[in-house]
Amino acid sequence: MKKSLLSLVLALVMVVSLCSTAFAYENIGIDSSLSPEGRATLKYPEVYYKVANRIYNDYMAGKTTTEIWLKGVEFKAIQSNGDDYVNTILSRLDGTVADLTVTKDGNITKIKAVTRTMKDYINSDKLNEALDKLIAETDKFSNIKDKLGYINDKIAKECEYDRSVLGQTAEDVLINKAAVCGGFANFVHEVCKRLGVKESPIMTKDGYHIFNIVHVDGKWQVWDLTYSVSLKANHGKQVLYHAEPRADGEWDMVKGPGERQYFLMEIGTPRYAKYIKDIGTTDYDFGLSEAFKSIKYPGEGKLDLSLTGLEVPVTSSGETPKPTEQPKPTPTPTPDNSGVISIVVDENGNLVIVDPNKPKETPKQTPPANVKAKPTKSSVVIDGKKVAFEAYNINGNNYFKLRDIAAAINGTKKNFEVQWDGANNAIQITKNKKYTVTGGELAVAQNPTEKDAKLTTSKIYVNGKLVNFTAYNINGNNYFKLRDVAAEINFGVLWDGAANTIRVDTKVDYTE
Repeated sequence: MKKSLLSLVLALVMVVSLCSTAFAYENIGIDSSLSPEGRATLKYPEVYYKVANRIYNDYMAGKTTTEIWLKGVEFKAIQSNGDDYVNTILSRLDGTVADLTVTKDGNITKIKAVTRTMKDYINSDKLNEALDKLIAETDKFSNIKDKLGYINDKIAKECEYDRSVLGQTAEDVLINKAAVCGGFANFVHEVCKRLGVKESPIMTKDGYHIFNIVHVDGKWQVWDLTYSVSLKANHGKQVLYHAEPRADGEWDMVKGPGERQYFLMEIGTPRYAKYIKDIGTTDYDFGLSEAFKSIKYPGEGKLDLSLTGLEVPVTSSGETPKPTEQPKPTPTPTPDNSGVISIVVDENGNLVIVDPNKPKETPKQTPPANVKAKPTKSSVVIDGKKVAFEAYNINGNNYFKLRDIAAAINGTKKNFEVQWDGANNAIQITKNKKYTVTGGELAVAQNPTEKDAKLTTSKIYVNGKLVNFTAYNINGNNYFKLRDVAAEINFGVLWDGAANTIRVDTKVDYTE
């Protein structure tokens, strides 16, 4: 009897131990600036967030196929209960979805993702025009908070919260004037993307409600447009936002316009804590939101989403890389450790001068001299305004006339001057100087066609310094790779795959 009882106890201990291990693996506690308690919980194993991060950022960089090989890691496309962890994460990031194929090769897990934007999240021309018009209406305001406030008030007044239509897109908000929380959250995302404002969603109760956090005035704040729209009875009135007791026994009453009761609530304040409690946000919700933030803005999030230590190289043959023996070193001329230039005899009996102080040169890849340039089909939006360009796509990169770019951002803090130095066959660029219009800038042919492009032989100088830009001459005009110019002049460039749009933001710095 004692032996049986002991066996039972040991079995229970093993079960509890196994359950505890599984729980620790999937329910990982992390720091969270979003949670009033400062902590959040990851619902899924960390590897799923890391894989989702790689897939999303590849897709944002224009790659529709991502291959990842992981060693010694358990990973499934679909869980036994039917859950798809990766797409649960991705779907709230610009409506991204990935078709996953997962195969095992010994202890190597091979993941292939073919990524796209869900149909409902691909903006129609009608929506893009309406969004651009709305953004243009905010030009009368000088700061971003007033711009967002204007949009909040306009949508609160004109739109309805309507469960009967279940509108989940920005088009439902701006065109159809009726949506549920998913639609309002996606609309906020589209607005922030155009205005260059950092934004991330927060989901509660497994998707029961969704709202946004936005980075304004140097801090993260909540913008729940759904609540702004819903509480019509408060519009046009001064209402109590929050009451907080003071040390002297009195109360601080925070009041404001009813339509802005849920607009820009600063995270970490008592008002925010009360709001979070009222809507029932859980540690899991904060965990998923920290993942969203870490994926979209690595410097702002709390998660390390690197695959270092888990990933092995993907080989072109498809075969799992195997350890190879280190090749035996071939006798080569080597100097002594003194750093003095020496003359040695190589294995062929030739005299060779060896300079240990001279760095080895890395051969540079020379762009093709003659290529075909196809008209760029993407739209271009600069600081929220749609601008027509005659641009061309060469080998997957967009090329623009340098003077067109200079004219388009003229008058901003990132404007620059362009001058032709014929005597030296050089183009001189001067940063932070107003552009002088020469005539013909931003002219667009009615039906541009494929053109022959030749590598530009002119030298390019920025503030007197020679730079290495890739440029092509098309019909007598020099076209430059947009990202080369953006990196040197330091303005933001974002590819918006859902809208097939290149977005230029002169108010932010360039990032890769």
